[in-house]
Amino acid sequence: MSEGPTNRESISHSYAPIPATTIGPLRAVWGSRTYIMAVANVTPDSFSGDGLMAPSESTEDLLDRVELLARNAVRDGADLLDLGAESTRPGHTEISAADEIARLIPAIERLRRVLPTLALSADTQKVEVAAAALEAGAHMLNDIWGTRAGDEMLQLAAERGVPIVVMHNRKEIAVGEHATNFTEEFMDEMAAVAARGRALGIPPERLILDPGFGFGKGPAQNLVSLRLLGALRDLGHPVLLGTSRKSTLGRVIDGAPADRLAATVATSALGALAGVDIVRVHDVQENRDAVRVIDAALRADGDQPDEAIGPNPNRADRAPRPSQRDRISVRNVRFDAAHGVYPEEHQKPQPFFVDVEVDADLAPAGRGDALAASVDYSELVRVAVERVGAGGHADLIEALAERIADGAMEVVAASGATVYEVRVRVRKPQAAVAAPMDWAGVEVVRTP
Repeated sequence: MSEGPTNRESISHSYAPIPATTIGPLRAVWGSRTYIMAVANVTPDSFSGDGLMAPSESTEDLLDRVELLARNAVRDGADLLDLGAESTRPGHTEISAADEIARLIPAIERLRRVLPTLALSADTQKVEVAAAALEAGAHMLNDIWGTRAGDEMLQLAAERGVPIVVMHNRKEIAVGEHATNFTEEFMDEMAAVAARGRALGIPPERLILDPGFGFGKGPAQNLVSLRLLGALRDLGHPVLLGTSRKSTLGRVIDGAPADRLAATVATSALGALAGVDIVRVHDVQENRDAVRVIDAALRADGDQPDEAIGPNPNRADRAPRPSQRDRISVRNVRFDAAHGVYPEEHQKPQPFFVDVEVDADLAPAGRGDALAASVDYSELVRVAVERVGAGGHADLIEALAERIADGAMEVVAASGATVYEVRVRVRKPQAAVAAPMDWAGVEVVRTP
């Protein structure tokens, strides 16, 4: 049964008021702008060829690639990172919960340690994997079978008090003589799962609806779902749209996954126009730029000064992405010192660990084998140790991070390299807190 556009399917933006919420370190002010969720597939068999696993490699090598992807995503403008450890592409091979946990949990733990300000989502359809991910430090759940019978994943999210993305999905695609009215069935199914989540105690602002573009639908139904985004948002919940590199886009433009960037950006812009709150994408910067322009246009006030036009007020601005992504790192520089708020911390030395990372153009140093064209990492280590001892006792690790960052910036200024960004992390394993934890830490970022 074919159906054309109806009034219910008209594309219009919807910013029905929804309370703000927190997703780990991220304060999500729904309706204020379109947030960017980057994709990280900790798998060998992603449909778009971006799986991070490679045969016969060490776990450490895999985690290094996950970290690099996450850092680049943050630099390009990502607000969240969605980590999945089981492919959901057509014809994928299912893996056990134990294997999925073995892939996913180390990645979550690494990113919580090195990027504590990045909100992390666990993309899984298994409740036991979701529970393990939350224990490891994930801030949100993303369930591709959000509309299936049984509410175990919703119950877990309600019990843990975390946001959850519920995706529209079906075991079989209803087409031809089996099709009835896709629009009504789609909206009814999404309204029903939203009601079940609310009944379990999940606040509307923490129950995020995903139309499931590319899941349990034919190409025409996928495209119709794009016309329903405004109506979906009017159910009173945030909406996530994930179209990135999907096969329906390839069918429309006759292009392989690697050729679907412009098509993906078009759908992200369409989503932002319809009031979508999050777009889930592989290519962060390009999609960020598109939705930022849409957001600015929809919220512009002709009476405001031109200086007011810029990044949305509830986010920190980010410098333009440099084309160069070289990096110098010194990690886990240890020192023992008596820093802390409590009296006993003023007297008893305890361990601290410091990382210093410098993003720079290292090509001249590499081609000429010349230290003068680079940043001397031994100097970075020296300032990390010296600056912690300079200035006497510090109550806060923030103060230690500032001292080290100041010293690192001096080293950078004296070098012959073109430097884009300096990051300093300070971790305190023996922080005086009331619950078991690995460490407390601070990360500061400086741009020369």
